[in-house]
Amino acid sequence: NFVEFLSKFLGRRYDPLPNLWLGVSVENQKWADERIPLLLNTPAVVRFVSYEPALGPVDFRRWLPCFIGDSAKCSSNPVTQTGCFRCAMKGEALDWIIIGGESGPGARRMKLAWARDVIGQCQAAGRKVFVKQLGPRPYFEIKHPKGGDPREWPDDLRVREWPEVTHVRS
Repeated sequence: NFVEFLSKFLGRRYDPLPNLWLGVSVENQKWADERIPLLLNTPAVVRFVSYEPALGPVDFRRWLPCFIGDSAKCSSNPVTQTGCFRCAMKGEALDWIIIGGESGPGARRMKLAWARDVIGQCQAAGRKVFVKQLGPRPYFEIKHPKGGDPREWPDDLRVREWPEVTHVRS
């Protein structure tokens, strides 16, 4: 674990700075599988993913905790001897996911079903999600060049939440 390594290297306990938010970008499942475990092994107060440009579906559930108090969710997750696998992560989970479509000339289309699925994953885990933009070519008429005006989106995609920082991780 990175915290243990730094603590030994420095000769004292290493704690993340209380204002350190750390994130990675992922475009699809391949890059999520490669980058998110590295992020979760790095000390930060808030760990987030920028899922943009969204170029393929991503299942984030293995990096999101079970929603506290929702025991029905735990029964459907992989279970270890200590209980639900995700509940046993001891805080090593994502705090926030930002969703965005690609922008610029030749931007590839983001499927709105991908954004809806990730919103649902975050809501089921009690985590915050922020839909930044849908890209210039969603499957409906928009005027904003990057699809960044929530007033032009379907109501269920107008989700813009920020994580609350109430703890310091070690």
